Parts: sequence; structure tokens; C-alpha cells
Amino acid sequence: MGKSDEESLRLTLIAELAAGRSGPEAPAEHPGPICEWQYDHRNAMFRFDPDSAGGACLGDACRQAVALQTIAERVPEDERAGFIGTFQHWQPGQAPIRLTHRLWNPRSSRWMDVRTIGYPSADGSLIGFSEDISRSNDSEEILSRYRTLLVTSGVFGNICYWTLDYADAVYQVSDDLVEQIGFPPGTSRIPESDFSSRIHPDDIAHTVALRRAGTRDDTATILEYRLWKATEQRWIHVRSPLFFVRDPHGKPVTMYGFTQDVTEQKEAEARLRREHQRIESAQILGRMGTWTLDLATRIFRSKAFALEMSGIPANGELEVNIEEILSEVHPDDRDALANILDRANQPIEPQECEFRRWHPTDRRWVHRRLVAQVACDVEGKPYELQGFTQDITRQKETEERLRVSASVFEHSRSLIMITDVDRRIIQVNPAFCELLGYAEHEIIGRTPDSLNRLKLTKDMWHGIIEKLTGASYFSGEIWATDRAGQDVLIAVTISAVRDSHGEIAHFIYVGEDITQQRAAEAQINQLAYYDALTRLPNRTLLREHADAALAEARQCYGEAALVFLDLDYFKNVNDSLGHAAGDQLLKEIARRLQACVGSMGMVGRLGGDEFLIIMPSVGIEPARRVAGQLAETLSQPMVIEGNNLVATSSIGIAIYPRDGDNYAELMRAADAAMYKAKQDGRGTIAEFAPLMRNKARK
Repeated sequence: MGKSDEESLRLTLIAELAAGRSGPEAPAEHPGPICEWQYDHRNAMFRFDPDSAGGACLGDACRQAVALQTIAERVPEDERAGFIGTFQHWQPGQAPIRLTHRLWNPRSSRWMDVRTIGYPSADGSLIGFSEDISRSNDSEEILSRYRTLLVTSGVFGNICYWTLDYADAVYQVSDDLVEQIGFPPGTSRIPESDFSSRIHPDDIAHTVALRRAGTRDDTATILEYRLWKATEQRWIHVRSPLFFVRDPHGKPVTMYGFTQDVTEQKEAEARLRREHQRIESAQILGRMGTWTLDLATRIFRSKAFALEMSGIPANGELEVNIEEILSEVHPDDRDALANILDRANQPIEPQECEFRRWHPTDRRWVHRRLVAQVACDVEGKPYELQGFTQDITRQKETEERLRVSASVFEHSRSLIMITDVDRRIIQVNPAFCELLGYAEHEIIGRTPDSLNRLKLTKDMWHGIIEKLTGASYFSGEIWATDRAGQDVLIAVTISAVRDSHGEIAHFIYVGEDITQQRAAEAQINQLAYYDALTRLPNRTLLREHADAALAEARQCYGEAALVFLDLDYFKNVNDSLGHAAGDQLLKEIARRLQACVGSMGMVGRLGGDEFLIIMPSVGIEPARRVAGQLAETLSQPMVIEGNNLVATSSIGIAIYPRDGDNYAELMRAADAAMYKAKQDGRGTIAEFAPLMRNKARK
């Protein structure tokens, strides 16, 4: 084929392509560019005419020899195999080829719809032309897309369309979107950085992550985030489904979608959540769990809190047969609960009952209150039993504690009185009335200090109030007069009961009659520290008093005296007149010794006919005078059982710190001096000297 033949074939192809563009749907003007090429089937290579419009049609590929595989890489995957097969299977002498396919144009970064026609040439190659027919196809695609968006907008409402070109990172937005998101009127292009700056800071990371994830496949990605609406100075909630246009390598080049203002929906959802939370909080605070019973299937359904309340792990909704529920109810309460559930088919008034149910976690019976109401359909036919179960275990336990407390209050032998903050009596127990002889109506409304049998004066009360201000209770003793007119000693504890603000609201008095207890304690104390015959301090109390006197003298660098007195010939009185006379003599001597010593010291009986006088802060001279007075007092005649008796005594004196540093040393010194007085002829007084200690040791 010569050049004239090839030119003739070229004109024929152009005419065919032109005929293909003709028709009522083809654009009358601006046909797509024509690319002329030659295909060598032996090495699968294309060569393009550099003078044709191929640059606009196929991009840079038309300026060089390009392999079939390279061109095929710009064809979509779903069309690639057919495109390659058309050229690979073509042989010289076969009919011309005609095909329509899509081709990626890297110069304009878009997909083109291309119509290609090829005819065999004389040299065995294939020559042909390709035409970009995207304009007419794009029009159909855009029309279809907008039809879809219009239909979608009608369904969802308040939806605005936009596109984002990755080449310049600028959003192309519609007028209604500008108004919706609060950009200035007339804005049609928004840089991505300006738009992103209005996204709530807490939503940016989540939004970016979803956009990146959406680029991995062709499924729609839905973003929800908060956007600052500058015209109204508030955050709005938006939802944006988005899609991607990709190049042959799958890289996104354009993102498009629409944005919907869902602020009202989000606010409604928030209100609904708050309402659910309030309902759940009310159930938790009231310890109530809701449930339903399907009357047809007898299936019992309960929610999470009802499960937790029953000791069942809360992992959703429980669905069990009603018989299983009844099996966990206390046998004594089972019939009452079953009766309510069995009557559920009758549209009756709400029913309620209390029952006990086994709690598997706490391993005990707990108390429940059930309230049930029948639900009917539109025809008035019962279909479900609805209600709630309330945990009343605490209430029952509180009632039991109150019952026990009331029983203790009524039957306690302790005196109990309760007053308000102004000390007006509001309650007393029977033991209080019985001991003091009051009737309850005579006491209520009065103050404790106004009861003439309760010796609690206003001054005493003010002192108690001061102590109760810093403490929660006061303990003390109060004298009162019982109904028989006898004085009784009451050990009372007064507790201040405070309200939720920490202010005193009530006072509780709890008293015990300790009159006999104190008498017994006094008797025990008398036996432990006093001589049973003379009522003088005994050896134990004398030792304690002496230690205290010596400690005081040691601290003040002072002196103290111990005077040891032993009666002379006392044995003769017992032997001649009897022990009763001897006891009378000892009592009289004890009386005279106390009268003589007075406040200068303590007189005590060591045992038998031995007496000890302890005189704190006294030196040798006062001790000598007291010893002389004791001897003279005892020498005065005494009448014992009709007999005139004259008693003499041997007296020894020891001085601290001269004669000893402690009680034991001073006692040995005074005893040694007393024996020296007996050796000197009895009825005499001797002072301790060191020579006596050596003699006593020898």
C-alpha cells in the first residue's frame, strides 16, 4: 500500500469516527481529540503520530513507542483482559477491530471513555485512531449521580454536596453547604486547611483515622464529627458519607460526598440517653429492677440491674421460664407470688406482694416487693405482664432493728430518757418512771432540771453542754430521789445525736442505779485499806500515804517524821479482862490518838497494839512535841467495862532524811527506837540513833 492508499484509509477511518459521533445524542460541536497510531503485532508495540491530538487523548504516551502492556496498565482492571486480548489475537488479513474502553489520562488525572477503530495495513501492521468520548458519557454519569443525590437528599434531608481535589487540596462546595457550615455567603472553594481548622479538637484524630481507612477500599466511609459554625458561634454535629475516585494504581485523586447537619438528632439522642440514665438511676436508687412476662410463652425477661440485684452476673437480658423463677422463691412465699402471676390473664388492677428469694452470691434469703400490671393490645386482649421488683432487704432489716430497739427500750432495766435540743423530754422508758415514781405524762415536755427528784441543776447541765460540744457523749454520776424517798446514785451517759449538718438534734440519757454498787465498793475499800476494829488506816494505806509524804519531802528538800507507838502490858488486859475489853481499849486509844494528832498527820494501826503516825513536812522538834502529847493523852484513865485503866506506851521516832531514805528504812529506824524506849523502862520516848541500827543488826 502506497502513501496515497494509506491517506485514503486514514480519511476513511476519520469519516467512520465522525459518523460514530453523529446522531441526536452526540455533541454538535467540540468533538473529542483524535489520536492516530500504528500497532506492530509481532512485538506488541504502539507507535503514535506526534502531529495528531494524541497528547490530549492519551497523554504523554503518544510521543513515543509504547508497549501494549504499558497502555493496558492505564485500562481499568475489569476491562484490561479484553483490551489486551483484542490486540494480541489480531492477525494480518483479519477484519478491522472496534472497541470502547476507559483509559486513564495522567495529564488531566481523570478517566476517559475512548472509542478505538483499527484496520490492517499492507505491511501487516494495524493502523487506527482513538477518540475521547468522555464528554457525552460524563454528562450521563453526572446526571445519574445528581439524580441519586437528589433522591438521597429527599430521604435524609438537609444534605449538601461537595468534592475535594487532592491535586490542590481545595473543597468545591455548594451554596447550601456554605450556609449550613457557616462560611461566608458566596464561598464556593474552601481550602482543606480552613475546613479542618473548624473541626472540634477532640474529633480530629478520629476523623483523620477514618478517612485514611476509607482510602483502602471502595465502600462508603461515614464520618461523624463536630464542626464550628462561625455564623452562630456554636458547635454543630455533622455526618459525611464520602467516596473516592482513583487512578489506575488505586491512588485516590478526588474525594466527593455530602454533609448533613445532624445536630437536632444528636441532641435528641443525648436527651434520650439522659432520660434512660435517669430511669436507670431511679431504679438503682430505689433498688428496683424492671421485668416482663410473656403471657403466651410464660417467658420471664429481666434487665441488667434486676439481674445484679438477684446476684446473677449482668451480661444482658435474662430470659427464663417463670417456673424457674418460682423455684428460687422461699417455699412459704411461693404460693402468694404464683397467685399473682396466674391471675395475669385477667385485666385487673395492679397487684403487689412481698416475698423472699435466695441470693446465690450473698448465700442468704433477701426480701423483694413485686408490683405487676397487665398490658393489653389494641383489641383489649392481655398479652404481657409488666412490672418491677424492688429490693426491700434493707427496709426489712431496718424494721427488724427498730423492733428490737423498741423492745430493748421498753424492757431495759436501764433508765432511758430522750430530749430535744432544748432539753424538753420527748420519751422515757418504763424503768425511768418506775425508779423515780413519775407517770410518763407527767414528764413529757418538761426539762430534766425541772424534775425535783432528779438532782440535775441548770449549772450542772451547762457544764455537760460544754463537754458535749467537743465530744459525742458525757459520762458522770447524778443523785436522785426514788419513789420511796431514798437517795439513789445514778451513773448516767448522755449522748448527743447530730443531724446531717453536724448540729445537735437530740440528747439520749442512759442511767444505771449504782447506789448499792457504790456502797459495796465503799465496803470493799474499807476492808482493803482500813482496820476493821479501830477504823484507822491499815498497813497498806499507811504505806501509800508514807510514800506520798516522802516523795513530797524529797521534791521540796524537806523532812517527814514517823512515830512508832506500842502499848505497854496490853497482853495483861486481854488475859485478865478478856479480848472484848482489849478491843474496847484499842478503840478508845485510836480515838485519842486521832484527836491528838489532828491534821498534822495520819494515825494508823499496824496490827495488835502497834500504831504508826505519819507526819509530812515535820522535823524532829514537832515530832518530839507530838510524841509527848500522845504519851500524856494515853496516860489519862479510861473506863473499860467498869474498870479504870491507865495505858502507857513506848514511842520511837525516825526522821527523813536523817534516819532513812525510804519507807522501809524509816520503819526499821522507828521500830528500833521504840524498842530502845521499852529497854529504858517502858512509858518513854526514844529517837533513832545509828548505834541502834548496828545493835539491831547484831
